[in-house]
Amino acid sequence: MTKIPTLLSDEGGLFDLDTAKWEDEKHNRERETMFTFEGFALGVNQTVSAAGLLGLVTQFDNLVKITGPFPPRIGITLFALALTCSVYAALFRYFYKMWDVKARARDDGAERKKRLEDAAFYLKWTRELMGAATLLIVAALLFAVVAMWFFFLFQQT
Repeated sequence: MTKIPTLLSDEGGLFDLDTAKWEDEKHNRERETMFTFEGFALGVNQTVSAAGLLGLVTQFDNLVKITGPFPPRIGITLFALALTCSVYAALFRYFYKMWDVKARARDDGAERKKRLEDAAFYLKWTRELMGAATLLIVAALLFAVVAMWFFFLFQQT
């Protein structure tokens, strides 16, 4: 392996690393950065879906007067599904981190591989659920806009 001469450490000192270790550290830093961004995105999904759900529930009677009973119920359902997906994504994110840490602590090849597969499964579903939650939020907001315009254009007396 080639040596990488004197790299700056996070503390500002100098140290030598093998190329493989340097690549592994780089990968770990990138993974932690993405993990932080995913956590922020999960929080935003949960906040927006919970706020939308709360807003629709508290204004349900007024919305029924404006658009009829059907559109607010669809909006509540979409926001509730988005909140459910966001909560499950957060849970799966926890399981991903748990299995990832357990895999890295294990030296046994077969057990480590199994744990890494479990971590990959939960990471995949965390991202799938985050995408589903985002799409459901967008669908709920678009449905609300379309329902309001439909009322103002065609149902007003």
